[in-house]
Amino acid sequence: MKIVDRVLSWVLILGGLMHAVGSAIGYRHEPMTLLWAISATEFVLMVGALNLLRAGRPDDKPVAWIAFAGSVAWAAGAVVFGRLIGNLLDPRALIHGLASAGLALFSLRTLRGAAR
Repeated sequence: MKIVDRVLSWVLILGGLMHAVGSAIGYRHEPMTLLWAISATEFVLMVGALNLLRAGRPDDKPVAWIAFAGSVAWAAGAVVFGRLIGNLLDPRALIHGLASAGLALFSLRTLRGAAR
């Protein structure tokens, strides 16, 4: 299970990097929108990194709580994004939403002490 946990973290990180590239291309002439898009990129990269840290520290409850909160927030954002574009099954929304939801579950598993 630890491998799946880390793979989902890397999926989120790679998705964040692709978000950065897509934002830079799509919003290159809209600096204010680009700023907010890159802020979202920073958030998702942080959530992915926190989950990698949590996966390697099964006794660290504070990190697990922070990773859980960030994962839930990003999953919610992915669902809202899917609704805003009118397609919850869009690969961007789906991949980010499923990876984040999975990481939230792994965070709960860590909090329960079952990650050892």
